[in-house]
Amino acid sequence: MQLNFIILAHKCPEQVRRLIQKLEAPDCFFYIHVDKNVSIDPFIKEMANIQNVNFVKQREEGIWGHIGIVQATINSMKQIVSDVKAGHCILLSGQDYPLKSNSDIKTYFKNHPNSEFIDVFPLPYKNWSKDRIEKYKFNLSNRKEDFLQIGSVFENDFFTQKTLKKIYRLIKAGQYDFVCKILKRRKYPSYILPYGGSQWWALTIDTVKKITEFIDNNPGFVKYHTYSLLPDEMFFQSIVMYLAEKNQEMNLMSFLTYANWERKNCDLPVTFTSNDFEELSSQPNSKLFARKFDIAIDEGILDKIDIYHSQMN
Repeated sequence: MQLNFIILAHKCPEQVRRLIQKLEAPDCFFYIHVDKNVSIDPFIKEMANIQNVNFVKQREEGIWGHIGIVQATINSMKQIVSDVKAGHCILLSGQDYPLKSNSDIKTYFKNHPNSEFIDVFPLPYKNWSKDRIEKYKFNLSNRKEDFLQIGSVFENDFFTQKTLKKIYRLIKAGQYDFVCKILKRRKYPSYILPYGGSQWWALTIDTVKKITEFIDNNPGFVKYHTYSLLPDEMFFQSIVMYLAEKNQEMNLMSFLTYANWERKNCDLPVTFTSNDFEELSSQPNSKLFARKFDIAIDEGILDKIDIYHSQMN
């Protein structure tokens, strides 16, 4: 059973190396996409002596909430397909870490060879604004959450003082492409239904191939999401459900990465520290990975997880 890991990285090359070394095995292959906004050289240096490491050739800007993260994932998927891999393709961030041992991870995938691990729900969703689908999103800068959303001139709430302030901010930021967009009502592509869910997933290579074929055959789907807020939480989810509707035998299961989005008074998802070991070690067998971790904040939590693995095997 081959496992092909896509790792989206933008910082801490030594932490990415530790993640890969933890997962390293003869039948595990790693495809690292390094954000175009950072130097790739430290990552190449850190991975110099690790087997089965590939760097994604076509790099993208990984701006938060932007299409670049989706395109980086697509580029990684296409490189894996081109390399004629088998088994599963697993999407991780460079700040993920396995909660289970290598043998447990391999056994889990071996027991579910034809399963697609992805969380999906139909849109609109109770906790998600319809603006994700109905309004255009424009970045004001490369900073996280520095964006705004604006509808077309055909919407009732367009001609307001709030909209005028948004237009002023767009002009001030040099974002003039909004002019053509607001003259056309934004419509979700008619040939597919919108779904949302977590960015992270593990899909069979067969499904990955079908996704890349869908993208090649429907370039307008990528174009639509260029102006979507957080397209990484809609893009692949919608295509997977499109494929599932055509293949009733597709086995969909919950995704495999644990993150804490519930804690109060902190940035979310939670950046885990040594104080969170019990929370992490108590996760069910279906949670193979967790995010996120930062060795600049607390590397000790990774040591605790490693010791726990060694004691359990």
